[in-house]
Amino acid sequence: MIEIFSTCPASSANDPRTYARVVAEVARWSERYGYKGILVYTDNSLIDPWLISQIIVQNTTAMCPLVAVQPAYMHPSAVAKMVATFGYLYGRRLYLNMVGGGFTNDLLALNDTTPHDKRYDRLREYTLIIKELLVGSSVNQRGEELHHTNIAFSYALQQVAP
Repeated sequence: MIEIFSTCPASSANDPRTYARVVAEVARWSERYGYKGILVYTDNSLIDPWLISQIIVQNTTAMCPLVAVQPAYMHPSAVAKMVATFGYLYGRRLYLNMVGGGFTNDLLALNDTTPHDKRYDRLREYTLIIKELLVGSSVNQRGEELHHTNIAFSYALQQVAP
């Protein structure tokens, strides 16, 4: 089975006064034409992809946002909590587009000087932590790139519709 995703308009190319309406319109027509979800980008020039994903979910009945996630932008437990919260509130899946790289200037602005290959090692560890938290496991990991201790979310993914 092939699932098709559309792309969310970039906030940097839209008027802030009408951007939420544009996102909602794109999400509705994407759903109407059979798209599974919509890719919501992340970088330093764009507004928060999680808030945009909420606009998408609130304005559709089945669209599943594909949220771009970059370890330099958000702690893995915050990502897992956002995914679980969307599932809990809306009974909807969120897909994650795990991004290891980024624009050089964006990474420098975040003081992320991690070498290219190490960024992908970090992304692997980051993704594993998120996955463990989302299935309700306790995580106590001391990896090469990340050190994380967290108690599992009690509501995890059991609240998310298939």
